[in-house]
This record gives sequence, structure tokens and C-alpha cells, in this order.
Amino acid sequence: MAIEPAFSESLNCIFYPDGNDREVWRYNLPKGCFAGYTSKHKIIGHIGLNGFVKNKAEVKSFGKLMHWDRQTGNKKLSPPALWVTDHYACLIDIPNRKVDVILKTETSKITKYCVRNYPEPRLRAQVAAPTIKYRPAMGFVTEDNIHHLILSEPEQKLDVTLPKEQPGQKTSVAFTATENDIFFLIATFNQTGIPIRKRFSDYDEYANKELHAQTGLYKLNQNGTLDMVNHYEWTRPESKWKQFLEPEPKSKPFVTAFSPPPYDWVWRKYSDYISDYYYENSIPISAIFGIIKESRPINTPFNLLISLAIMGFVLWHALPRRTSWAKLIFWVILAGLLNLAGLLIYLALNHTPAIKCPACGKKRGLEMDNCSQCGCPLPVPQRKPTDLIMTN
Repeated sequence: MAIEPAFSESLNCIFYPDGNDREVWRYNLPKGCFAGYTSKHKIIGHIGLNGFVKNKAEVKSFGKLMHWDRQTGNKKLSPPALWVTDHYACLIDIPNRKVDVILKTETSKITKYCVRNYPEPRLRAQVAAPTIKYRPAMGFVTEDNIHHLILSEPEQKLDVTLPKEQPGQKTSVAFTATENDIFFLIATFNQTGIPIRKRFSDYDEYANKELHAQTGLYKLNQNGTLDMVNHYEWTRPESKWKQFLEPEPKSKPFVTAFSPPPYDWVWRKYSDYISDYYYENSIPISAIFGIIKESRPINTPFNLLISLAIMGFVLWHALPRRTSWAKLIFWVILAGLLNLAGLLIYLALNHTPAIKCPACGKKRGLEMDNCSQCGCPLPVPQRKPTDLIMTN
């Protein structure tokens, strides 16, 4: 089972080599290497891309860790752990202090990997012997869409280049290796006019569109190209389920145009990552994202235009009344982020009257002694003679 390392700053591996004292090897994610310690906290050494070294300064980083897999599914590869970084794939045998670099990519980063072995070691006693002998294999996909295959029984390394995805297309690739052949299963989905990685929040907008899919089984020949073995395709017709839903109010695009623009930004970025557990069982999170979903701007250009207009009004209104540039910039940005709500907050907290400056003739606020335009102080009222009224 592959483990994502992003949850932790370090990974610990514990060993009892040859019945001796316990060893703890800690992988440091920022530094990209292992450091070994005894149970008495004495340093054993370091393991990096260049193998086992005593001196910390000599160790070479594996790179940014993407995945690691303890069960490689191949008796010839176990017990070493499969260690996959952005440019390297290694088999690390910590008890024997060995590092075997099985794949190195200079320019393109590794994006995906998989391990194939039929059946898995833990299931061999529970299933019947397969009629076809499968070869243990590992596959790595890089950014340039090259599939790097590493097979055993016998040892073999192959690089297979597949066509890149076209706009509006989603491709899924799987492979397996038998005793004599290597097969690829390629499934392609096309949906006209719809970005394939459309965010989940707009699912209702395209779920009823026509979908065309095709699946092909290919065999890798001696020239490194794929020969089609079998192929089928189908088209899902346009769904009519949406006609039974209650239509949204026609005024919603205009009402939501006054919503804060960050509502739409948050929904676009995080809607796909809301797990069902939190969305259905956590009342605060469900309520917050429910409000964002219902009130997020539908007409984004119109919403941004209104926010810009509000920022311009706040700048025009606050410029003669400013007490500092920092405060002025704060109110302009706040009004732009909150849209109509930001404008109302600004007007409620900045109702200082403005007068005409006697020196420059421009508007100025009364919170500062000096005019923000020309710097002249407020005129001092002239004293009038005091009238004394005497009464008997």
C-alpha cells in the first residue's frame, strides 16, 4: 500500500538486525535522506542516493519524496522498500545498507507509479494457481508521458511513449506483463466542449452532456509500438434528468453579482477536496460551504466589474478624508474583497464630514489638523468681542 508522506515531517523505520539492539532510521523530508540511531541514541550513519555513509556532509539527497511502498510484490525486490522521488526511483534495503537506483529521469519529473504482481504474496495461499504466468513489474510515468517499465523474471527495462491527451479528453492507462507479452489497456473519454478537469461545483452544468468513450487493448511489439488486440467504444446519450429539477431564479446572477469575489475563488479551489465526511457530518463546515455555494458569484466578470467600481468609489471618497496611506489602502482592498458588504462597512465606520479647504479649495476631512491636499492647517476662528450684560 502506497503512503503519502505529506502528513509528516519525518518517517521512522525500526529494525532488529540479527537479533541485535534496535535500530531506528529516520527519514528527514526537507533534507531527503535517512539518519540511523541505536536505542541509546547514538548515530549509526546516513543513507542517501549515494548509499550508506558515515559522514552527514557526504550524503546525497534522494530529492522530493512522492511515494514509498513497503510491499513491492516481488520476492526478488523485498524486503527493500520502493522509494519514489521527483527524479529517482530506488529500492532501499536499510538492514543491508544498500540503495539500488532503478530509474533516473534527468529532465522530466515522475508523476505516477504502480506495482504489478499476480497474485499478491499475502493472497497466494488463498487463490488457485493462475493459468497465465504474470511477471512482476513496476511502471513509472513522467511528465513527458513516457511509461518506464521495469520487469523481472527475466530482468527487462522498457520505455513506451503514448500519445498526449487532447483538449476535452481524459485518458486512463493500465499495463500488465505476462511470460511472453506486455499489454496496455487504454481508456479514453471525450465530452464535447467540456474541460475534462472541470471543477465539481459545476458538475450540474455538464453532467447531462453527451459522453463518448472508447477502450482498447494493445500489445507491445518488438519495435516498441502498440498493436491493437481488441477495441470497443460507446456513447452515452444526453441525459434529460435536469428538466425535472426546479429551475433557479432568474434574478440569482444579478443578486450574486454583489457577493464577495473570494467566495468563487474558494469554491473553485477547494470544492473538489471537501470529503463526504466533513461535508455531511460536520455542521459548521457544511454550513459555511453551503453559504459559499449558494451565494458565490455566477457571473464572474460582472461581479469583478462591480468590485472595481466599489474600489474606485471608496478611493474617491476616502482620499480627501485620509489620515494615513495605510488606512486608505486597507479600506480600498477590503471594499474590493467584500463587494457591497465592504462598501457598507466602510460607510458605516467612515462617516467623517468633509469641508472645503480655505487654502486650496479642495475637500478635506476634519480628523486631521492639516489639509491632506496642500498641508495647510485649519483656520483658527477669530475671537469676537465679549458682550457683558449687567443686571440689577
